[in-house]
Amino acid sequence: MLKIAPTLIVEKIEPSLTYFVERLGFEKVAEVPGDGGLDFALLMSGGHEVHLQARASAAKDIPYFAKAGMPPSCFLYFDVADVAKYWELLKGDDVVFPLEKTFYGATHFFIREPGGHILGISQNGTHEV
Repeated sequence: MLKIAPTLIVEKIEPSLTYFVERLGFEKVAEVPGDGGLDFALLMSGGHEVHLQARASAAKDIPYFAKAGMPPSCFLYFDVADVAKYWELLKGDDVVFPLEKTFYGATHFFIREPGGHILGISQNGTHEV
């Protein structure tokens, strides 16, 4: 296996794209235009890749994604060097679980990005928060 690149299925790419770029520091490196907006966007950060695909576009490729109301079914868990920096940046967003130190030494919090996917932001136990 050479890499894994999650593809997040969203109703509209633009809100999630803006969030990943402006709030999380990803860079958009490719996009595929569609009718009335983008069909696909490829994002990169520090060698990590995330794809965003519009549900209508995904349904053309894989009919399962045409199912109306299908909720997001995965979340992304980011390991970061400074969780406090991300907490200060994102704590006003849609927080679904606040900043906490776990019994196993990590400090993390969870937010929902505009496409509905949950993002976990975590720092291992080797740094103080």
